[in-house]
Amino acid sequence: MKKLRLYNLMVPIDSGDKALYRAALRRLGLQREHVRSITLTKRAIDARKGRVEYNCTADVEIEPRYEDDYLHRWDDFRNIGEVPHLPPLEFPKGKEQPRGRIVIVGSGPAGLFAAFVLAKQGYRPLLVERGAPADSRLRSIGKFNNAGGPLLADANAMFGEGGAGTFSDGKLYTRKNKDPHLVNVLKLFVEYGASPDILIDAAPHIGTDQLAPVVVAMRKATEAAGAEIRFHARLDNLEIEAGEVRAAIVNGERIECAACIVAIGHSARDTYDMLNERGVSLEARPFQLGVRIEHPQTFIDEAQYGRHAGEGLLGAAEYFLTCSNIPTGGEIHSFCMCPGGVIIPAVHSEGELNTNGMSFSLRNHKYGNAGLVATFEPAEYGSDAGPLSGVRFQQYWEQLAYKTGGGDFVCPAQPADDFVYERSKSRELEGSYPRGRRYTDLATILPEKLVKGLRHALPVFDRSMPGFASGFGTLHAVETRCSSPVRITRNPETRESLNVKGLYPAGEGAGYAGGIVSAALDGIHSAAAIIGRFAPVV
Repeated sequence: MKKLRLYNLMVPIDSGDKALYRAALRRLGLQREHVRSITLTKRAIDARKGRVEYNCTADVEIEPRYEDDYLHRWDDFRNIGEVPHLPPLEFPKGKEQPRGRIVIVGSGPAGLFAAFVLAKQGYRPLLVERGAPADSRLRSIGKFNNAGGPLLADANAMFGEGGAGTFSDGKLYTRKNKDPHLVNVLKLFVEYGASPDILIDAAPHIGTDQLAPVVVAMRKATEAAGAEIRFHARLDNLEIEAGEVRAAIVNGERIECAACIVAIGHSARDTYDMLNERGVSLEARPFQLGVRIEHPQTFIDEAQYGRHAGEGLLGAAEYFLTCSNIPTGGEIHSFCMCPGGVIIPAVHSEGELNTNGMSFSLRNHKYGNAGLVATFEPAEYGSDAGPLSGVRFQQYWEQLAYKTGGGDFVCPAQPADDFVYERSKSRELEGSYPRGRRYTDLATILPEKLVKGLRHALPVFDRSMPGFASGFGTLHAVETRCSSPVRITRNPETRESLNVKGLYPAGEGAGYAGGIVSAALDGIHSAAAIIGRFAPVV
């Protein structure tokens, strides 16, 4: 039976399935009896024309007896295509016998999905995670954020089961939307507890409260399929001989390995140091650095939805802002917008301060926040100092922010209008950040490129959303870990390290992904490369 995919079907937000059916039938010039089914596959809120509607994508299945009458007409229609094929999450197996274990380092999306795929196909991988399981990690982070508790080295917002993305908005959209396994990733999230809405929302998100249980359920399924998973297990070293990985040293234990997927997060700085010392090919790469801006969520809702703000079906509004051609080059853009969320200290070590946004599934907090970031090229932060120069650049600004806040992870902050107009009027600042704010002239603790870029971009954003750069918005410094400043270089065909056979860099910390879904996809493809080389474990 023929299925067609229809794009840009506009329906009222308060309508039901019948409105979608009417829009699809109208587009095709069909009667209801001519189709077997019409299925919503994607929806996005569209408020650009003064009214708020859903922009929908739907799959239409034609009754076989009518196919010949209608199919020849559809080449003349716009916004119609064929339904893409969904490949199985299985891969052809190789024949080489592994001489050791397949070890995966890191239980973020890349590591977890790689372990899942390998386990399901009979490879019995070992996944090692330096941090804590999700339940104890949740408790530790809650105490740190809300009760002034201690920062634990192995149970924080950066390290632990699920990776850093577990304590964010849980965004599940990606630029890799043509990857054939994208839908497989989302379906697995739903299978292990996520809302089915993520399969149809154009900008799907899970939220921290739902993502952590999903990760745990998927981990248990991975273990049931034959994987071994160890927590509080740090990769100390790699044994490399004749350009090939021989063993992983984990908590002092030597584990012989046939392949090692390095799916570390972008905050595993000690692991970067170790890899660099072992001679693994690394390179500095562009990365983003900026600040977090926070507004009352009611302001964002009214700016985006106008008179429709507050209507139940709409939920908390988002925004995406870009200002190109800033005076210092490049652009300033919003990043990881968290509607109805909070700003948190996303840190793993004392003396350094990095901010991030986090939302729960309901997105019902009274504030919304987003990163405002600029891209720093290696030449701008001194890549001649080596492949880890971007890490040192991050640390410099994080340490300065921590010191300026006065310690104890108090965050330097300033109203947006004071920053733009170069004035200083020290006062108490309200907001969601849990460890306290200290009024600061942020221009004194940010890179010059960022300061000039923000002072140019904020008035531009204010024209798009009047009030954005007013005292309604508060800037928080600093956000440095939007992306990895390091790439563990790899062969695009084999996915192995350029100079160490059997070492498979994967995910965001390796420099090949930029979020939960893209990291999961990268882990799947690295697992497929290993499956294509080795025979399963007998």
